Amino acid sequence: MIKRSFLCALVLVTIYGLFIRYFSVKPVVQYTLQDNLVRAQNYMYDDAVKGDDVMIGTSMSAKIKQEKLPKNVYILAGAGFSVYDGMSLIINSERHPKYVFIEENSILLPERPDYIKYLFNLPDYYRKKYVTSMRDGYQPAGEFYSSVFIHTAPRIQWFTHYLFNPAIRVFYKGKILPVNPNDYYAREKMQSTTDTNLVKAAFARLKKKVSELEEGGTKVCFYRVPNAPKVHFSFVSITIMNYFPRYFPASKYTYLANPDIYAYHEDDQIHMDDTSCIKFTGFIAGKIAAVIKK
Repeated sequence: MIKRSFLCALVLVTIYGLFIRYFSVKPVVQYTLQDNLVRAQNYMYDDAVKGDDVMIGTSMSAKIKQEKLPKNVYILAGAGFSVYDGMSLIINSERHPKYVFIEENSILLPERPDYIKYLFNLPDYYRKKYVTSMRDGYQPAGEFYSSVFIHTAPRIQWFTHYLFNPAIRVFYKGKILPVNPNDYYAREKMQSTTDTNLVKAAFARLKKKVSELEEGGTKVCFYRVPNAPKVHFSFVSITIMNYFPRYFPASKYTYLANPDIYAYHEDDQIHMDDTSCIKFTGFIAGKIAAVIKK
């Protein structure tokens, strides 16, 4: 019985692997954090991006348009993703990009050891390296959902627009629920008296990781994502900006020009909306291209 089950599983995995390979099936993300895993595994295993330069960021950088960046620049960014996760991923992958561009905004966001542990535990690492169908982006449930969603999406959109939303408006008597943008990230904004020792500890951690990248021949550059003025000029943000040249002097490190924060819009004062993300992609792409061409 065990032997038959094993053979059956082997046959199914083989068939599914051939299906992915010969029908050019694309990875499917089923939930937000899985997007980080899919991006990471693509970087770890895909030889096509082996020599790419890398942008490392948090959810603030996640919607930067990969296809509009200079050729051979790969984005490692996502919700719940820290710059330390990105640097650890590059170091553990033993890849040595010529340039790494690191987001400045969220260096206080700590690393997640469980993330790197999940990606590089030995049984899973080699299983997913050599068997593409085992990677997180190719889970059969996700591929099935994607196939079904293509056909159901128009119907869901019709139902939402003509039935669900009108019913909600009737229930709330046509009133729009008030949203106070000041409620977003209240904890971070309340840190007007942040202990600078926390900031110093973050920079010490960042310095260590940057040194590990530099040992592999990588040149590290920094960039800043626009936030709303209330966040950009907050005590925490100003403190971080002031500490960067102390730990990473401009004589040794490249800083991409800061964007005009008033030219972009953030729905929650932190993350740019889609229109601003497209605009920022064009801005940052030009700055990165200028550095790479030197």
